Amino acid sequence: MEIIHFKNTIWDELRLVNEKMERVFHDSSNQYGLTLMQLRLLLEIAEHPDTTVGSLSKTMTMAGGNCSVMCKRLEKCGLIERFRSLEDERVVQMRLTDAGRTAVEETTDILRKRYEPIIRQEPRENIEAILNGLSCLNELLVRMEDASRDNCEDESNPKKE
Repeated sequence: MEIIHFKNTIWDELRLVNEKMERVFHDSSNQYGLTLMQLRLLLEIAEHPDTTVGSLSKTMTMAGGNCSVMCKRLEKCGLIERFRSLEDERVVQMRLTDAGRTAVEETTDILRKRYEPIIRQEPRENIEAILNGLSCLNELLVRMEDASRDNCEDESNPKKE
C-alpha cells in the first residue's frame, strides 16, 4: 500500500471514529458540562486517587501543561481537589470531591445502561479484532516514529569520510 494512501485512510478513519465517539458519549458527559477528555481524566482520578498531574499526563498521553489546565478547570467546577503531598510538599496530588464522585458514578451508570447491552451483543471476536487492530496500528506507528527519529539523527550527524 502506498504510504500517502495509508496515511490518508488512517487519518480519515480516526477522524470519523473520534467524531462518532464524541456524538455517542456526549449526552452522558454533557449533563455535567464535561468534555470527553475531562470525563476521562475524572475516571483516571477515580481509579487512582491521590494521583499527580505528571502521572495523569503520562497515563492520558497528553502534555503536562494541558493536563494541569484541565485539572484547574475541574477544580474550579468543584469536581476535584488538589492538595500537597504529606511526604513531599512539592508534589501536588488530586482526588475527586463528592460532586466529582457523583459525576463519575452517574455518568458511568448511564454508559453501562445504554451501551453494555450493545457491546454484549457484539461477537467477542469482533471486539477482540477491534482492540487488536488498534494495538497493531499503535505498534506500527511506534516503529514509524522510531524510523523518523533515527532518520533525523542520521541527518543531523553526517558521517565524516
